[in-house]
Amino acid sequence: MKQFVEICSNLKEAVYNLCGINVTKPVDMTVGAYLLNDTHKHTERVYVNTTATLSGTLQTIITGTNVSFNFASIVAINWTSPSSYAVEFGNGYTDLGGNPTFNFVNEPDGRYTLKVYRLFRFTDNDKYFLIAEIEIDKVGSLLTVASTNPVTINRSITYTSSEGLQSYCNGLPVGSILPISPKLDPENEWLGQTDANNSSLNNHTETLCDVVTATFGGTLNGTIAGTVYTLNAGAVTLANDTLINYFVDWGNGITDIGLIFTYDFVNQPSSKYEPKLYGITTSGQIIFISAIEINWNGTTLSNITTFPVSISRTYQRVIGKAFQNYIGSVPNGLPYTSLGTYTPTGTLTPNCPEFRNDFLGVADATNGTNGAPIVTSLENSSANRITGAQALGTTIITNPAFIGSREVIVYNQYNTTVQFQYTTTVNGVLHTVNIPRGGTFEKTLKRDDYTNEGTYTSGRIVFGFAAGTIGTATSPNELNINWTT
Repeated sequence: MKQFVEICSNLKEAVYNLCGINVTKPVDMTVGAYLLNDTHKHTERVYVNTTATLSGTLQTIITGTNVSFNFASIVAINWTSPSSYAVEFGNGYTDLGGNPTFNFVNEPDGRYTLKVYRLFRFTDNDKYFLIAEIEIDKVGSLLTVASTNPVTINRSITYTSSEGLQSYCNGLPVGSILPISPKLDPENEWLGQTDANNSSLNNHTETLCDVVTATFGGTLNGTIAGTVYTLNAGAVTLANDTLINYFVDWGNGITDIGLIFTYDFVNQPSSKYEPKLYGITTSGQIIFISAIEINWNGTTLSNITTFPVSISRTYQRVIGKAFQNYIGSVPNGLPYTSLGTYTPTGTLTPNCPEFRNDFLGVADATNGTNGAPIVTSLENSSANRITGAQALGTTIITNPAFIGSREVIVYNQYNTTVQFQYTTTVNGVLHTVNIPRGGTFEKTLKRDDYTNEGTYTSGRIVFGFAAGTIGTATSPNELNINWTT
């Protein structure tokens, strides 16, 4: 309320009821402004803050390798939330709720720092606050609390519990007086992530293979009836694996599968043959078991190998896998899987053997056909094999049927270096390749996109072609030449 009193032509006095007090001030009516108007009434927002506390004790309970807690002695004042906790167990694992627990049975030895957080439920969100750190030592299956147990709890936070408007007049509060406090919003102390401890101890987990040694044993027998040869694998045994079947590579491009194998050599060229026996197992292995030698002179079969042949062929296979915790290079605890502790049958090792496949899928052809590629004859009706003693400097021209082939493989078993000389339709040039003892030459006339590049037009073998050749070629041996058209 204000009243005006004329004091001169252009000045008047105004009486103000300021905050319950009458105050007189001069007023300049000419410019329409109040003079010395330095008092005013205003309103500000103020906050009411509350301190919440937790006190009492927290008991850590060890039961075997299991860790749990007794929160019953913790006293909460102004802590507006349910009794819910989050515990980081120091190994990357966190449990939430009213009774967090963890079993350390598969954890490596070491000291673990456990962090215990208490939930506080605000109006718009939930936050967790650290209330205790606990240290636990693990040695084998023994767990002990290394820190004080029970631990004393003494944690407080201050937060804004309410807010309102406070009126002021001339700098003084009017009406109900509220405290002047800043707004407080404590930071959440648990982010839902945890760093595993004991990194300095080089803790790690490895996958181990349970490896056993499987053995083919027993005996292998070979018998002859005229031109028919029988190889009997019925007395061959297998331990620590299961057999699917045997198969034999007769050494002439022909293979057979079964238990008792027969083959008629009546149409085969005269030569020495080396059949090979393999086993196929349920673990996915193809294992070479044994080889024998027989001789065929075109009329009569005879054994070079003495029978029965004693079999002793071993290999390793994986029968299971498990996890193993380590501290450095030392195993810690027992191996385990998702189903619990793993009991190995064989030897647990991080070096897992690969699957064995001793058969390359290509027989050591002496003669015959194997699928679509056609193998034709060479010189002297001895198919793709040169045998017997050969004088140094001897040149053997291959059979004309060699013409038109696209792939040639030459394997030299003589005790001297030989030359393979050939021409092709690609350029007509005579090519010369040196093949040392035990060496192999192989060339396919196909482009990178597998289209045909050309064919061979001639070929010949030269023995002991140069001076200074070590050894002689006078002793009987053999040289294999295979080709496909």
